[in-house]
Amino acid sequence: MGSLLERTPVELGRPLPPASAAARQPLAPEVIPSTRIPRHGHLCLLGVLVVVGLVGAGVLTLSAIHIRFFGVSAPHQVAAEIFSALGSMAELYLVTLSVSLLVFPLLWHTMLLRWLAMA
Repeated sequence: MGSLLERTPVELGRPLPPASAAARQPLAPEVIPSTRIPRHGHLCLLGVLVVVGLVGAGVLTLSAIHIRFFGVSAPHQVAAEIFSALGSMAELYLVTLSVSLLVFPLLWHTMLLRWLAMA
């Protein structure tokens, strides 16, 4: 049989000690699928909101032409004047952003600006 030091606990009649918690854990950690936000559907919704922004910017631009804002009285003058063209672009961005600030927090259950700050 061998000396007492060479024998295992089972040979000595003692039970094996319980395995520690670290030894019972699997070798590879459990993979939890992440929830990705934004998704492709949100991108399509953003496309719809851009169209809404484009319509809103068009209405604002036509209103500015109607009241002769900055002396612009025809649509071709809007394209020729840099301030009118930049104003139209700013209208598109601001209308789209304002509608997005209303819609996306409802989908994501969080504030959009807080989500952008975390990115």
